[in-house]
Amino acid sequence: MEQKRRLPGRMLFCMFFLLLPAVLLINNCMLEKRAADYQQSLIGSLYQSHPELCREYLAEMFEAEMTETNMAAGQEAMIEYGYTVKGMEYLIARQNYASVYRMTGAAMALLLAAAAVLWVIGRKDEANRARQMEQQICQLQKQNQKNSYYEEQNKRLQSFIENIAHQIKTPISRVMSSLDLLNEETGGLSAGCGGVSRIEECFSHLESIRQLTNRLINIGRMEAGTVLFSHEPILLEELLYDSFSAAAGPDAGMNLKRQPDGEEMVYDGDYEWLKEAFINLFTNCTEHDQSGEAVEVRCKKEKEYYMIRIRDHGPGFQEADLPNLFNRFYLPRQVKTGHVGIGLNLVKLIIEGHRGTVHARNDEEKGAVFEIMLPRYELKEKR
Repeated sequence: MEQKRRLPGRMLFCMFFLLLPAVLLINNCMLEKRAADYQQSLIGSLYQSHPELCREYLAEMFEAEMTETNMAAGQEAMIEYGYTVKGMEYLIARQNYASVYRMTGAAMALLLAAAAVLWVIGRKDEANRARQMEQQICQLQKQNQKNSYYEEQNKRLQSFIENIAHQIKTPISRVMSSLDLLNEETGGLSAGCGGVSRIEECFSHLESIRQLTNRLINIGRMEAGTVLFSHEPILLEELLYDSFSAAAGPDAGMNLKRQPDGEEMVYDGDYEWLKEAFINLFTNCTEHDQSGEAVEVRCKKEKEYYMIRIRDHGPGFQEADLPNLFNRFYLPRQVKTGHVGIGLNLVKLIIEGHRGTVHARNDEEKGAVFEIMLPRYELKEKR
């Protein structure tokens, strides 16, 4: 930080010392021109009044050498003709060399003043930048603290959800085992009084709780970053049929069409996790569609992705629910009791974990539509 603050001052000094030789060079050029102009004026004066003397003077100027002897003789001549020892100083003053020095001095003074002004401005700018940087650092630190706080709270929430889910899952397994044994031991005696149907009802409720706890655990694992999706070749047609059968039963109807038709559609992903996602989507369709019509599934192969479109023939979604359908714990207005709003959220996490997207909308004619886009990342062959 200290080095950055000194940099503008150093730059100003560098500029000053770079400009200084230029000013001195200009000063020398002006002095040379002044001397040349004076000599030319002297030659012109001699030429007008004494042409012969001018010729001799020019010959001496071009042929005579600058020696100590000639310089001493020149001073002696000036003294003899009454110009005293300081004759050369008077001569230089008469040529007005002082104006050149004054101009050079003024330029140097202006340059120094400009350097001083730039230095002050630079220091102020540096101070302002330093304050702004400190403010930005403080804001970033505060934001990092907030992010760390929220991240820690989120981790605690995920840990809490997983812990609760595991604690619920253990007694459920024990109750299901006990009911199973009870059903085997008293099945014949209980059939007449409805015992078997009650036991089966208990199994159904316990299975729902077990699925709920598994979903909570899966959500916690994915948001904690502990889930690693495998990437293996999957036949999408087989995945969709297996998922629909698990969600709606083997007797339910699904109308699957592929584009282009007759071509195998192979996707590299995690079969079990994707099956979990599509089970939730098909379950949502069958629960809200009482028309008896088959669920329509369209699987289209594009150059860089697969587009899967799932449509039921139910009442569809309410427009106010569409922006929040995939939010955790969100319950649409027409949803049945017994739901907690985590199924579609789990779908979103799984699809996005495969670098895909999932959206919901209403069909132009009737029913709800889910559109899933899965990018086609093919596995590289091992060398």
